[in-house]
Amino acid sequence: MTGRRRRARLAFELAALLETANAESVLHDEFTNCDKAATAILSRLRGAATDPSLLPVTIDGP
Repeated sequence: MTGRRRRARLAFELAALLETANAESVLHDEFTNCDKAATAILSRLRGAATDPSLLPVTIDGP
């Protein structure tokens, strides 16, 4: 897969995670999926980063 396609796929995955968490929160008044989405997003960003050490290890809640 080319770099351009990898970036497009990453953008698609991040948007899908955000949209799904938002839909769950609106439809079911359920917000735990936001934390799950944030963790999944961080995982994908760490996997794509040239220096993952610059990203947080975990997501800290409010």
